[in-house]
Amino acid sequence: MVYIPNYLLPQLPVKDVEKIHDRWISFPDGQALQKAILEKIKAGAGEDFLQVDFEAGRLGFIEHQWDLKGFPISGVEIDFPKNDNFEAINFSYANFSNSIFRKAYFRCNFSFIYVMNCEFTSCTFHLSSFYGASLKNVIFKGCDFIGKTAFTHTSCSNVKFNDCYFEENIFIDCKFDENTEIALPIRKISASKDNSTFEEKQFAEIYKGIKEAYLSGGVTSKSRDYFFRQRQAISKFNKQSVHNIHRLTDFLFVELLTGYGIRPFCPLIAMFIWFLIVLLIFSSKVGMSDGIILTSGALFTFGANAELLKNMGFIYIMLYVITSFLGISLTALFITIMANVWLNDR
Repeated sequence: MVYIPNYLLPQLPVKDVEKIHDRWISFPDGQALQKAILEKIKAGAGEDFLQVDFEAGRLGFIEHQWDLKGFPISGVEIDFPKNDNFEAINFSYANFSNSIFRKAYFRCNFSFIYVMNCEFTSCTFHLSSFYGASLKNVIFKGCDFIGKTAFTHTSCSNVKFNDCYFEENIFIDCKFDENTEIALPIRKISASKDNSTFEEKQFAEIYKGIKEAYLSGGVTSKSRDYFFRQRQAISKFNKQSVHNIHRLTDFLFVELLTGYGIRPFCPLIAMFIWFLIVLLIFSSKVGMSDGIILTSGALFTFGANAELLKNMGFIYIMLYVITSFLGISLTALFITIMANVWLNDR
């Protein structure tokens, strides 16, 4: 699956969406009803906070007590009490802007919502669905995303997730721009009263979702970074090795030496380290000046000072041969990884 823009996703007809938005403005008593509901939200909302008014017939055109489709929230700063502030509320097609929400507990439908210039601090999103949503200039700070909460086909522009808890991968077929930042997920719930626990094997899927979101946004450098983290997490938490030696060899030859095929400087660093080791050995026999030339000739296979090997013994000859082999191999590995990175960027 790949990211699909919200205008290509199945949703209500345009006329119905316009009606959902217009009812809060142009319908009789629409603005008064909007203001009254917003006051209840500012007061902390709460479980079934619209039930009494709905059953008493005071909510006009609202279809049911959870119906806040298209509801606009703008220019508010709210510290919510510790309870289920928004339970089963349908905020589809809503607009949140220029607002700050603290300690809110959301259990909502946020399909096709538009959120701009907002901050969510110490909030909990439980069984919440952001489907086809658009987020711009939004900060999630110290928030918990639990109970199958997911961002699906959601576009994020300059969105920050700082010190957040992800129970599992919450980014499914999303799109991130270069200014969107996902800090390392924390392992302990910060704000929620829920008792969910984090399983480290989820790191791989979390990083995979982030990687694919950056890739959909054309941010290849960050996509590569999270691919590396994903492969690291697989090796560390998800891969079942019979012996620890397998983990060690994977770490040495796959991660350090090749950087999982996306870090071209890994083989160059390995080549430099090997050059220093061999230089120390050769220079102890022929001196530093000749040692540098001899080591360079071996590693880069141009054979300078190779005649010195005649008086150095079998071990030094084998070291020269091994160094030549590693020089060719590491150079080829560097070129291959560079080509892989360059082609993926295009």
